[in-house]
Amino acid sequence: MIDRLLQDKINDSFNSDFLGNTLSFNDEEKSKIYDEVGLILRRVGGTWGETIKPNEYMAVMTALVELTKEWDSDEDSWLDFVSKKLLGAQGEIRGKTYNQVCNCIDELCRKGKVFLLDCYTKKYYTSVCCHAFSPKSSLFSFFDLCWEIYCKDLFQQYSANDPILNLIVESLRKKFSLTVAGTDEDITIGSKAYSLRAGIKGLALIQDQSHIVWLLNRILYRMHSFMNSEPVNSETYLDLLLQEWWRQKESSFGLKTERRISKKAFVATDYSQIKPRFILENSIAKVFISPIRLREQFDCEPYIEIRNHDKIVVNEPIPTFGSGVVMTTKEVEFPLDSLVDGSIELSIRITHGSNIIFQSQQTLWREYIVFCGTRETFSQSLLPGTYFLYTMNIKNLIVPADIHMISKNLYSIASEEGDVIRSLEKIVFFEKEKSQKDLFFTANEKRDILYKKGDILYKLIDGDLILDVNKDYNISDLGVRYDGGAFKLSDFCFTDNNDRRRFIISMLAEPGEAVTISVFRFSDNFILDVANIIKFKNIAVSFDKPLYYGDNLRGLIHFKTERYDLTGEFDILDEEHNLSFKDGELIFNPPVLRWRIDQADWNITPNEALYYKKISNSAMLEIDMPLDMDCMIGLTNGSVVEPEKNKKIYKIGQIVYSLDENCLSDGTITVFAKINKSFFEITRVYLHQSFSAEPIFVNSEKFQVEWLPASFVGESNPLLTLQILDSTNTVVEKRKVEICRQVVFCFDFLEENYYTAVINLKGKGFLSRETELFRKKILLGNIKDLRFKNKILRVSEAMFFNNLSPERIRPIYVSDIKYLGQKEGSDYYSGKLFIYNKLGERRYIDYMITPKGERKRINPIRLELKTLSSCYIGYGLFENDPHFEFDDEFVIDFDGKTTIGECGGTNPNYVDYFIFEV
Repeated sequence: MIDRLLQDKINDSFNSDFLGNTLSFNDEEKSKIYDEVGLILRRVGGTWGETIKPNEYMAVMTALVELTKEWDSDEDSWLDFVSKKLLGAQGEIRGKTYNQVCNCIDELCRKGKVFLLDCYTKKYYTSVCCHAFSPKSSLFSFFDLCWEIYCKDLFQQYSANDPILNLIVESLRKKFSLTVAGTDEDITIGSKAYSLRAGIKGLALIQDQSHIVWLLNRILYRMHSFMNSEPVNSETYLDLLLQEWWRQKESSFGLKTERRISKKAFVATDYSQIKPRFILENSIAKVFISPIRLREQFDCEPYIEIRNHDKIVVNEPIPTFGSGVVMTTKEVEFPLDSLVDGSIELSIRITHGSNIIFQSQQTLWREYIVFCGTRETFSQSLLPGTYFLYTMNIKNLIVPADIHMISKNLYSIASEEGDVIRSLEKIVFFEKEKSQKDLFFTANEKRDILYKKGDILYKLIDGDLILDVNKDYNISDLGVRYDGGAFKLSDFCFTDNNDRRRFIISMLAEPGEAVTISVFRFSDNFILDVANIIKFKNIAVSFDKPLYYGDNLRGLIHFKTERYDLTGEFDILDEEHNLSFKDGELIFNPPVLRWRIDQADWNITPNEALYYKKISNSAMLEIDMPLDMDCMIGLTNGSVVEPEKNKKIYKIGQIVYSLDENCLSDGTITVFAKINKSFFEITRVYLHQSFSAEPIFVNSEKFQVEWLPASFVGESNPLLTLQILDSTNTVVEKRKVEICRQVVFCFDFLEENYYTAVINLKGKGFLSRETELFRKKILLGNIKDLRFKNKILRVSEAMFFNNLSPERIRPIYVSDIKYLGQKEGSDYYSGKLFIYNKLGERRYIDYMITPKGERKRINPIRLELKTLSSCYIGYGLFENDPHFEFDDEFVIDFDGKTTIGECGGTNPNYVDYFIFEV
């Protein structure tokens, strides 16, 4: 019977993306659901006009999905398996009953409770299988395909909700659409065949792709966690299946995986993100092109053509690699010396098939290139220091005096205050601050966004560029160079502003037009200042989130002015964020929350576990975030961490070390940031050594316990032991475990039973004592062997073939129950049948006598489980028979007694199945 609590669990399970993804139901609850739904379907099939009631829809669908998770596709057909489990050995979900089940699914789909894969003929079977992640062989094959994508297309790096998900889905849709006729045929992708069945294929083919995107995201995210030895809790059924698949996969590696720490390689996930750039590597200047993720035509390679002065210097294919679902080009680079001649006027075109996917125009034209370290710098105002200069015409430049040749066309410069690099068209200043105080540019400048065109960065200004000049300055000697022409400053309109004259010198520039404006002296042609600007009116820059932090690393930007309206998507982890505009790009800095403790690496996600002794009592928490936001750092116990004066640096160590762990419920506390009324978790601090997730994984049937050290939070070299305790709390086995090594312990020498796993921490020192950190009840062996061990079944009801509900019978009992094995998805047990006599003593029914005087053997009997509270019973079991053969089944006589064959009278009641309690 389904009570209120169980009904609430059923209702809650429909909130999942996949109905079968819940772990809410235990075996006993599932048995109750199966029994109840079996009665519902018997009623529907046995009485004219009966239907499945709306308040029964969810229970019916839940039973179908949970049973499908148990189905072995290599045995019975799906419908036969479900029919047998719900209706009994002779029951069939056919005709009216089947139509009612289909109607039930349709109604739940219409209400948005489940989804229906209406792209195959067997849409109900396919949809139920998909919700149940069944058959398992198909799902594991899909995991294999995702693994190929993770390794070959994502370079073993993945962040949640990567936009590649949409590209993968589109590619799968194209490949799966070719197999509609044969829904359960294997499919070849790349060089590998995958046994994907209709449920998985249908997900990619339906119009609403949110479910396949959710599934791919969860799988790839978990794979990344596994690959980096991160603790993973089994929150869902999918997590359990992924863990099982991973352990099989990991065992094939030959070596256990080590934690990998690597930077995310930039991949142009959209053709608009293709950006060749100049780099300096091992004293060689190069043109570098990042990997490009292809959209289509995976069977052909793109071609790159590089020209210098319209002369082709490179024309060759770009190699590709990938899983076959997605393909990516390899990164390519070319030494500049092999490309240029006379000057740097490169143009790059990349074609894929008949499409031009990239054309550089003039973005790679340079008079000279200045490198800061390995990267090209575009700023026209640099701090004095050491830089590298690449030029083919050093004699035509004015350069600092301290310059040394490294190789052909490459020079090292040690610049000082006031030095410049100057050509006819371009100048770079080296200065700590503006040296000319008699005049300077002012404007309403947007500081978090720039415009880049070619090798020049332009400041965005809202309105016009103003030049303020001291009134005593001789303006007749000043000129303004703009758009290739020179003008007298005195020709521009000005207003008096205190002791200065204010000139509006950008009046000739159109909004959205990038211009370079310089001020110079006519007398000696000395350039006093240069401004690269692009002006707009009413600039508004907004993002889809006030602050980016956590797992969702995708964002949207909206750039709007009086004349222009642009939107774009970006990834927080990208080195540079840009939005295409005209023949250049807007470079912007999204509002990101970053934090670090002392000088460690910056984080943009919360840290789930930090042991307090891993930081000092003087440790400082540094917060990096937009300047216009207010920040308060607090702890979940109500404490507030005070900042350093006028800085976003907080004395985290001091306040953590002042905490009393006895005042905390679990010895942990969370540090959070309150920013503009929103709360962001920073890190969870453990005040004593513990585990952030379960530190063991138990493979019961193999008698194995796997130690997972990544979940440990504490000292660097703890003394840990794993103990196995029996039912009397006696230690039966003890092993030392280390946090530097993941290991699997085998306890197959222990008796099959329930045990308790305990992990203890031994303190250091002569008088140290052990502290228990973890305790869990575990099973070593097959749960089916232990399910009825030392228990008795009381059989007091029976379901008859022609009845709609069970009937009471005189109780019989079964003891000495042993698991025989599984056949066609059902579990079989042996047992001994007995009854209680009037004195309350057991009387085992080893034999019965037929009316003809024949002696029939009864014990041992065979039990075939239907659910955990119902079964089929046969007498005269042949215990050594591999097929669990038996003599016959029981019947019930008119007095409600369990008997055999003809002993039931002239019209015995033939039993479908019996109902028992343990």
